[in-house]
Amino acid sequence: MRGRGERPWRELVDAVKSTLEGGGKVLIPAMSVGKAQEILLALKRHEAKLPDAPVVLDGMAFRATKIYSQFIMYMSDSMKRALIINGQDPFEWERLFQPRTLRKRRELVEDKEPCTFIAPSGMLKGGWSQWYLAKLASSPENAVVICGYVDPQTPASELISGAREVEVVDFVARERVKVSCKVYHVEISRHAMHSELCKFIATVKPETLVLLHGERENVDKLASSVGGHAKEIEVPENGSTIDLEG
Repeated sequence: MRGRGERPWRELVDAVKSTLEGGGKVLIPAMSVGKAQEILLALKRHEAKLPDAPVVLDGMAFRATKIYSQFIMYMSDSMKRALIINGQDPFEWERLFQPRTLRKRRELVEDKEPCTFIAPSGMLKGGWSQWYLAKLASSPENAVVICGYVDPQTPASELISGAREVEVVDFVARERVKVSCKVYHVEISRHAMHSELCKFIATVKPETLVLLHGERENVDKLASSVGGHAKEIEVPENGSTIDLEG
């Protein structure tokens, strides 16, 4: 897990804890790569604070986590030490599993026992998170925890804005879902911060650095900060072409 400060993680754990203690179920929509794994590790790290309830990791997030487990040598020093010294895969957890069938998923959402679901997509635009939302949103005992930035005009953004009804695609058909559950928004970002990007670029020292995907002011600020660590810096306009061989 990256060092973002503990407050957002405490907010996540507290939201999950209060919902499970109230007998409800928690849906945490998450990107399959990166966000899902950080959320999983945070819940595992604080498991002593949480009721003993299953944690479902579904869809591509489960498959991506299996790949993470195969490449722990590229992870943080603490995670590598845990593996080398204790033989401990940080992503193995007795509470964790993936349902293999639609029937099992239905049993989990219809069961009266508390449960936490981590599923893509993170903004509820598709995947199993939409399916779970359609099943869980109508109960006031349940909760949806949105983590990090969300694009406007997505179901996640609508929930954060207080919408009491959202449209989702339940794999087969579109439906309007009544929202009576609690909605939390926790500011957990997977994007690297300015200082982290500067450190990475200073380590790599690229011949050519191409800066994309960001507000122009922020991109220009980053280019200025790392000017001494790259021979050439490109900040292309949309639709432009860059020749990296010339």
